[in-house]
Amino acid sequence: MSYNGRQGHVMAFAVETEDPTVAYIQAGPTTDRVKKEITVKEPVIFS
Repeated sequence: MSYNGRQGHVMAFAVETEDPTVAYIQAGPTTDRVKKEITVKEPVIFS
């Protein structure tokens, strides 16, 4: 989800997995990645 307004913009990205082999998720541009650990059936939110 993203929002653009007069004062700037906001983006939120939610990820949920059912794969127990997935340990983390990365999001963002190549030079500024954010890495978060993930647990099965627990959402991870990037904002």
